[in-house]
Amino acid sequence: MRRLLITILISILISNPAVALHNLEKRANSTALAGPGLLVFDPASNEALVQNGADSGRVPASVLKLFTAAVVLQNFDPNTRYVTSIWSTANERKFLIRGSLDPFLTPYRSVANKYGHGYLMGIINKANTSELRKFKILYTDLYPGDIKNLTNAFKNQKMKVTFEKVTNEEANILGITEVASLTSKPLSRMISHTILWSDNLVADRLARAVTKYVGNEVNSAGI
Repeated sequence: MRRLLITILISILISNPAVALHNLEKRANSTALAGPGLLVFDPASNEALVQNGADSGRVPASVLKLFTAAVVLQNFDPNTRYVTSIWSTANERKFLIRGSLDPFLTPYRSVANKYGHGYLMGIINKANTSELRKFKILYTDLYPGDIKNLTNAFKNQKMKVTFEKVTNEEANILGITEVASLTSKPLSRMISHTILWSDNLVADRLARAVTKYVGNEVNSAGI
């Protein structure tokens, strides 16, 4: 609803500035928008055209995502991509996922199709050619949220799948053959998505990635 309103107002602003400013003024005090802070000024005269609580203190929201994006781009190549692979093991009922802490993974096809996230369930299905309903996934470098989402997705499919975290050294021994892999969208695409959709989860993961990279502890203090 808010995104639609903003789109309409921008369209009006281009075609009829006077009407657009009137609408902005009217909407600035809207309870539906929770009393947004607003400041529109004319850069030529530096005159404020519309304002509402422009100087009042507010809890930062998406502003923090802009800071996160700036810090990430200061430390990482925007063309950085993450690779997640799945391997067979000596046990036909165990698979190994070697992750890379990809911030942009999902077990849900609808999310992958809509936003361009990596479809994690897709590579699992490629490994599970026998269509087992009960098996175990060993893994490295996946976020706890990925495991939680996968667990819920398997439960929804009435499948009994368990997870066990292993070290990279253990993974080197356990993995026999790489079955499938998933390469993420570039980091620049993830940042664009985060800002466009105000995605708290991806923003948090990006913040943690750069926190780890610069050598801080990966916790709130480190961030």
